[in-house]
Amino acid sequence: MTEKARGSTFGGLLPWLVVSPAVLWTLAFFAAPFIAMAVVSLTLHEGGGFSFANYQQFFSNPSYYQALVNSLEVTLIVTVISILLAYPFAWILAEQIPEKWQRLALILAVLPFWTSYVVRSYSWLLVLAEKGVVNNTLLQLGLIAEPIQLANTRFATVVG
Repeated sequence: MTEKARGSTFGGLLPWLVVSPAVLWTLAFFAAPFIAMAVVSLTLHEGGGFSFANYQQFFSNPSYYQALVNSLEVTLIVTVISILLAYPFAWILAEQIPEKWQRLALILAVLPFWTSYVVRSYSWLLVLAEKGVVNNTLLQLGLIAEPIQLANTRFATVVG
């Protein structure tokens, strides 16, 4: 096929037609909500109007600052743990597990993500509760004298 024939397909629009669904999807479900959130954050609640007052309040209030710091700390911890677990798992899956078992191993690794977020959250609450599996096991092994608070902690947020 000549260069002229290749470039004349739909007047050179074929590449744009191919990527347009992905671009439209990204605009509709990422860019538009992001822009809407930015507009709302710059709008005053009483009487409307455009203002940076919400940002001024956010950065001047110590509670908001601490919430931001906590969120960033949890994000960093979860990211590091995910990388430390995912890369060795991927290497083991690709290099150590026989090829006929790789698909099953991958399905077993992904299977928990197929459950509902609500079901997973309540399951973690049962596991980490004061009378949950973890505390009962630690009590029976004699590692703790009384149940410890595990649910509703930073640890629970990172694990769950």
